[in-house]
This record gives sequence, structure tokens and C-alpha cells, in this order.
Amino acid sequence: EVSDYGDISINKVLPEAATNIELVLIFDIFNIGKAGTAVTDITICIMVNNRKSYFYPKVFLAFEDKLLKDTSFTIESNRGYTIKTILDIKKNDENYYMFNDIDLLPNRSNSLDIEVIIKSIGDKNVIIKVDPISIYTA
Repeated sequence: EVSDYGDISINKVLPEAATNIELVLIFDIFNIGKAGTAVTDITICIMVNNRKSYFYPKVFLAFEDKLLKDTSFTIESNRGYTIKTILDIKKNDENYYMFNDIDLLPNRSNSLDIEVIIKSIGDKNVIIKVDPISIYTA
């Protein structure tokens, strides 16, 4: 949408009227171990009414604003990184359920649930649950 002054803006709309979902998450990953480790993959799972879809977001090292071509990166012992992920989901026949009759408030029967799954070497997974209300009010 363009204003009379030429400014471009994107309006937030109800899920039913949306044509895409843009999800930007910023979080910290720390290695508190005595040896270095590596993150091998970051996946975002979106769940609504017992249906799940998995997505591979764009991953940035936040403070360097560096897009990682390959999600793998090493974290030295007692170090951490701030990670920024960007996911743009276009509405289509496979994911229409994410746009219809969902609730952005947590713990409802039709709540939008978001998990970030971080895989590291040795098949270790860390799952971060994202509270949708924080997204709605941001």
C-alpha cells in the first residue's frame, strides 16, 4: 500500500484476510560446554489444530547482519551468537489452515503454535517454543 506521500507500508490484517505471514525471530544461542560445538540446522515448525508444517528460514548472524548460505556454524566454548531468522510464508492450498480461524492468544484450541528446532552435532536438538502473543503485540 502506498500513501499520498509515496511511503510504502504493510498493514497487519486478520489471519483470514492475510496473503502471507512474515515471521522474524531473534534469539541467542550459547555454548556453555568445555569444547566447541556446531549448529547444523535451524527449522521452524508452525502448528494449528494438530496440523504441522516445517520451514527452513533465512538465517542471519544478527550483529554482523550476515546471511548464512549454509545454516551450519561453529560456536566456541563459553561463546554465543545472536541469531535472526526470517520466514515469509505465502498462502497456498497446502498451508491455508495457518490463515483460517486461528487464534494468536496462547492455550486456545485453535492457537497458532511456533517452535524453533535447533540441531547440533551429535544429533542433539533444542526446541524453543515461541508464544504467539508476543508476535501479535510487537
